[in-house]
Amino acid sequence: MPSLIREELIKKLPEGFKLNFHSDFNESQKIDVLKDSHFILGFPRDFTVENLKQCKNLKMVQLLSAGYDYFNIEAAAKMGVSVANNGGANSVAVAEHTVMMILTLYKKLEEYQQALRKGVWHREREHPLSLYELKGKQIGII
Repeated sequence: MPSLIREELIKKLPEGFKLNFHSDFNESQKIDVLKDSHFILGFPRDFTVENLKQCKNLKMVQLLSAGYDYFNIEAAAKMGVSVANNGGANSVAVAEHTVMMILTLYKKLEEYQQALRKGVWHREREHPLSLYELKGKQIGII
């Protein structure tokens, strides 16, 4: 976990709570730390169902990912453990990526890039730029 996030978590930690960071421990030590945990915060690949089965006090797992990929939520439910993801955490990055891809396709960036690598420069009269401008056009995003 990046040190900036670690520092923020420690600053906001309520009195009486203790934080352990799995990166501070090897695999065998990690099990010893996890088994007494009530709450786990981490990425889905940071722990397995076998790890969770040893956590007799565990009430909740908060994933630091937008989805439940790579995490067995069914197994957690059978153990009575609630699981939450971090949906929306990367929504700005996804929106920006979507806009970038729309512009890349609309402006035919790949076509121009391949032509430039071959030493071909498209002149405006061959491919009028106005055909590939968004001004005055509508884009629908679902």
